[in-house]
Amino acid sequence: MSKKTNVRFNPSIDHLARKEYGLMALPMDTPVERVRVGNTTMAVIPKKYLGVGRYQRPVDAKRVAKINQKWQPDFGQANVAEIECNGKFYYAITDGQQRTCANPFDTVDCIITNTHTPVDNALMQNDKTLVKAWNFDNQYWGNYYKCQTEDTQWVTEDQGDVMYIYNVFKNFGFNPQPLKDSKQDDFGRHIGKIYDIYIKYVYDQINTTYADSPDVAVRLRREILTDIVEIMIEVFSSQNHPLSYRNKMTQAWNGLMVFLRRLNWDYDTQEVIDSLKQATYKPHKGRNEIVLEGPKDWEANVKHHSFDQISFVRDKWAALLMRVYKFAVNAG
Repeated sequence: MSKKTNVRFNPSIDHLARKEYGLMALPMDTPVERVRVGNTTMAVIPKKYLGVGRYQRPVDAKRVAKINQKWQPDFGQANVAEIECNGKFYYAITDGQQRTCANPFDTVDCIITNTHTPVDNALMQNDKTLVKAWNFDNQYWGNYYKCQTEDTQWVTEDQGDVMYIYNVFKNFGFNPQPLKDSKQDDFGRHIGKIYDIYIKYVYDQINTTYADSPDVAVRLRREILTDIVEIMIEVFSSQNHPLSYRNKMTQAWNGLMVFLRRLNWDYDTQEVIDSLKQATYKPHKGRNEIVLEGPKDWEANVKHHSFDQISFVRDKWAALLMRVYKFAVNAG
């Protein structure tokens, strides 16, 4: 029984190591030195004395690697419970396991958190009603306001294409605005989502492909982004059925980016627009042609049984776009 937290504690099963990351879960003979800062008790604890309880999630190796690559010491603190058992002192991470594993140093800045039992502290610190990560829209607008307030190379060169997509949306008649801050039925409210898709399926991939030619990467990815918006408007937006807050067609945007990638980014924009506007394809050889009468037909045909073997909706869209495109090109 731990005197400190009044819980049953067996170090051999309740205090687990993460040896591959230097967390050895070793006990200390005396309590760690600490300092009181305001209402917080802080301590610098060597990694080898840190462990985790059975209640913790498994280590996410990919996430740990990402945190390590983008390591920021200011955000590297961990919350730990101090548990006294049989004259030894154990320090269990209640919040911050992934970032502690990612920490490149041998010591970790810790907040001693003994307000409740270790597992209760962990539950409270990960309560989904209290803790919520920024979503794609919060991330985009955070970067947008960064561009308004900072004078760094990342901002002045718009290295994240944050202002570029904003201006593209404006140039095509949309009014970019945070998703939750408006009741307007304007597609501009979805800029955060489209930016998120663009980063995954265009920006990152173009930057990787042209890593040795950064100027080419910037020019090409921005051309593709402009083409994507133009194609979506020309093919899927009309006076009677315009792209809007309600009519967002998110998976179509997603599929279009995958489709253009499958063309190896080598295409003629007007040919793509003209081909997709014909909106005709054959689901199988020998079958009758299917003509798509507007966005609802497109969305319905994504669910056609000929695409059943494709798992993701974005890939179903990409496959449908490819069939329509090839049908028009071959017919021409």
